[in-house]
Amino acid sequence: MLFSNSFEPFQGRYHRVYNEARVLITHGFHVTLLAWDRGLHCKPIETVDGIEVRRFRLKAGEKTGPRLLPKLLLYWLWILRDLGREPCEVLHLHNIDVLPLGVFVKWTRKAVVLLDVCEPDYYTLWDDRLTPLVRMIAAMERGLSRRVDAVLVHNRYQVRKYNAWGIGTLEQVGSYPTSSMIQAKPRPGGEEVRTITFGTVGTFFHNSGGEETIAAFGELASRHDQVRLLLAGRVMEYYREHFEDLLRPLGDRVEATGAFDSARIPEMYQRIDVSVMVCRRDRWYRNITPTKFFDSLANGVPVIASDIGGLGELISEIGCGIVVDETRTSQIAGAMEYMIEHPIERAAMGERALAAARTQYNFEKSGQRLLKVYRSLTGVSSSS
Repeated sequence: MLFSNSFEPFQGRYHRVYNEARVLITHGFHVTLLAWDRGLHCKPIETVDGIEVRRFRLKAGEKTGPRLLPKLLLYWLWILRDLGREPCEVLHLHNIDVLPLGVFVKWTRKAVVLLDVCEPDYYTLWDDRLTPLVRMIAAMERGLSRRVDAVLVHNRYQVRKYNAWGIGTLEQVGSYPTSSMIQAKPRPGGEEVRTITFGTVGTFFHNSGGEETIAAFGELASRHDQVRLLLAGRVMEYYREHFEDLLRPLGDRVEATGAFDSARIPEMYQRIDVSVMVCRRDRWYRNITPTKFFDSLANGVPVIASDIGGLGELISEIGCGIVVDETRTSQIAGAMEYMIEHPIERAAMGERALAAARTQYNFEKSGQRLLKVYRSLTGVSSSS
């Protein structure tokens, strides 16, 4: 597997890359993950729950842009050197920044190559002046994705996108929680609760929904004393000062946890009565289906969400929350108020969310689809 990030705890356990690797290992495959330690604070070589992790060590920021290309090429060269040390039967590419390299390896070494695309549209956040370059990259993605043996996607938008491109083997492998992360019982509810906690679990940065959530909560808090807001997750450094300025007027009615190990995700959801995920439907977010939506399902927590990445369709199918216009603070606050004033329906939404996670939106289901693709391409039977 090629993964151009560090594979740290927040990118490791309970993450698409980790879950896919663990499924493969459990069913007899040997997995080596070639990662990129961009912060220079990870071990060069380690084994994480049976996954052999080797890291390329070169300082680089988390943001991508054309200036990253020379370092990306060095990462490619390091991968080629590593692949030369031992045979590789399957090359699993996580995201398109390693797609050209993967196609080269397929041509030269005859390995099976899979493209695994989590993001729906790459590089759309680049400066408008770079739009021609973004279009070139999209054309590259379209052309080269036809040359791999299979494409794995995360959401329904991507299924439609790659089907339109005529991809032969295409499978939706959702980034869902494992069954071990799904709560055994529905959350208690139906009765009036003294304090209602609204919350978001994720990473906070510009346009990730923090501003809208905080503004709506501020409006709600002016009418209701017993409400709290929990913002659990990492705050990007460039955004930290603005984020803290937004929180300051709310005092102790809001808690920001900062970064935490992803193993604590269920703990965070146990503290939340209603999840809020109201990202703007801009050119980046409009087609993203956030994994935190499925986290919320797995913990039986109803949601208030903007209609990004087909969430409106999913929420309607499941009956697990309220869809809002993220540009209207009063509408978000109104949805929060509805959740306060209708405890029985709020509890029912949570029960439906949990049922959906148990029956459909879990990684055991996704893992079977992943294995089906691997077995069809490698000739490994289910009994092997």
